[in-house]
Parts: sequence; C-alpha cells; structure tokens
Amino acid sequence: MNAGKISVIAVLLLSFFILPDCVQAYSGGTGTTGDPYKIDTAANLLTLAAEVNNYNKCFILTADINLGSLDPCTTAIIAPDTNNTGNNFEGTAFTGVFDGNGHTISNLTIDTNSAGNDFLGLFGKIGSGGKIKNLGLKNVNITGGDNSVYLGGLAGWNASGSNIGNCYSTGNISSGASSTHLGGLAGDNDGNISNCYSAGAVNSGHNSEDLGGLVGLGGGTISNSYSTSDVNGGNSSQYLGGLIARNWGGGGNINKCYSTGTIKGGDSSQYLGGLIGFNNSGGVSNCYSSGDVNSGDTSNTLGGLVGYNFNATISNCYSMGDVNGGIGSSNLGGLVGAHYDGTISSCYFLAGSGPDNG
Repeated sequence: MNAGKISVIAVLLLSFFILPDCVQAYSGGTGTTGDPYKIDTAANLLTLAAEVNNYNKCFILTADINLGSLDPCTTAIIAPDTNNTGNNFEGTAFTGVFDGNGHTISNLTIDTNSAGNDFLGLFGKIGSGGKIKNLGLKNVNITGGDNSVYLGGLAGWNASGSNIGNCYSTGNISSGASSTHLGGLAGDNDGNISNCYSAGAVNSGHNSEDLGGLVGLGGGTISNSYSTSDVNGGNSSQYLGGLIARNWGGGGNINKCYSTGTIKGGDSSQYLGGLIGFNNSGGVSNCYSSGDVNSGDTSNTLGGLVGYNFNATISNCYSMGDVNGGIGSSNLGGLVGAHYDGTISSCYFLAGSGPDNG
C-alpha cells in the first residue's frame, strides 16, 4: 500500500473518532435545511439543549417525545438564560429551525423551587431568524418564583424576526408575586405567531403584570390563533388578557384571533380584557372574546374585549362575556373599558354581558 493511500485511511479514521458527540447522538441528519438533524428521543433533545453551537442548525422531530421520566428542570430546556440576576437575556438564543413535523413533546416540567429564574419554556429565547413550526406541547407545567419574568409553554421570548407557526401548548404557567410577561405559549412575542393556540391556565401572584392566555407582552403579529386558557392575577395585578395581556407598539397587529378563557384579577387590579388587557398603538381586527372578565374591589378599566384602547385601532370585533368589578371599581365596558384616541369601528358586544360605557 503506497503512502498516499495510508494517509487517506488515517484521515478517515481520525475524522470518525473526532466527530462531535452531538452528531453521533442525534438519530441522523447533518443539520442543514435539506437534511435536518433527526430527533426521536428525550436523549436527542437533551443533546440539542447542550450543544449551543448547534442553535443555528435545523432539526426535525421524527417521533413523539415524553419528558415525564426526567427530573424537573430549573431553566428552559433549549437556549436558557445563563444569568438570572437581572431581567436581560444573557444566554445564546436559538436561531435555527425546529420542525415538530406534527409530533408532540409531552410532560415538560420546569420548577425553579421559588427562585426567580427567567426566560422559562421549552425555548428560553428564539432569536431573529429562528423558526419553530408544526409542534405540539402537551401537559406543560412551568412554575416560577417571585419576580420571575418571561415564562411561556413554548418560549419565554419570541424575539423580533422570529416565527412560531402551527404550534400549541397545553398546561399551566404560574409564578409568584411581582412577576411579569407570562403567556400560555410565549411570555413575550416581538416576532410572528400564526395558526397557534394555548389551553390551560396562566396564574401569578400579587403585583404581577402582563399575564396573557397565549402571550404576555408583545409588539409582534398574531394571526389565526386562539386561547382557551384562564388567566388569574392577584391583588394589584395589571395587564391581563385572554389572548395577549399587552399589545405594545405600532407593529403589534392582531388579526383573526379569539379567546374563551376567564380573566380574573384581585383587588385594585387594572387593565383587564377578554382578548387584550391594554392595546397601545396596535391594530386589532376580525377578533372576538367570549370569556368573563372579573376583578376585585377598587379595580379599574375592564372590558369584554379590550381593557384600555390607547391610540389604537379596533375593527370588526365583538365580545360576549360578562364584565364585573368589585366595590368602587371604575371604567367598565362591555366592549372596551376605556378608550383614548384611535378608532373603534364595526364592533359590538352582547346586550347584558357588560356595562354600556358608550
């Protein structure tokens, strides 16, 4: 055998032994668009979670995955925040493609043991260019402590330039007092969400804000999506919505969506809506809500569809849930609790479902 052949064989043998563990641990594929890494076990999924350098690659589920045998996690599975001392994301965002391929991931449990860990979900942060599609999450249970931020079944934060499509999450999202940005699907959406839904409950303690059935806070788009999740906040909670708690910014357009869950705040709560708690400069069209909106004493700005509509447009929408506030509550409306600037057109609420504030 000549020297050239020996050197080629040596290189091939060396390349075999130094292949990254992640490539060996997946069930096939090369991570490209045409040949994504194949994931069919919990071990494969945990390999992805550990391989930060693969967060820009392509993945596809080829089987349902049950995470019920794993111990509860204390951070997001994929793209977790690495420093929980502040409210900024300091990990590596997922910017690749994760195709659920019509499969499900079930029994995801995250419990911070009362620590205020942030950016919790299957994904901590989906960054610009990231795409999650065709994925179902069943029986999600995420529990944060006091002062938790960005909690969602699928993602803590769906950042600008990212996309979630044809996905759903069922289960419970909960945290302690003074927590913000909780949603059944995503805690924050600055990207795009389409053809998605959530079911279950979103619960937080006193002085919490941005609690939404599908999304907590967002300035991105939501289309052809819905939520049946109940939303519950404690005393002095604010921005609670059946679909999204706070639609924030001119890019926050909501179209062809609905919510059916019950919205409930404690005493001195404000900005509660059957669909949206606070609609600030965003557009809402072809939507409806059917869940009841209730709050405790001395609460304000409750609406069957939107709590407070500020410099924003609402068109072709309706609400049909009851709206009730406790003693000393103010600004209650069957459709909108309070309205400043913007336009409301071709909308209605069912007679008797809430007070008529004009």
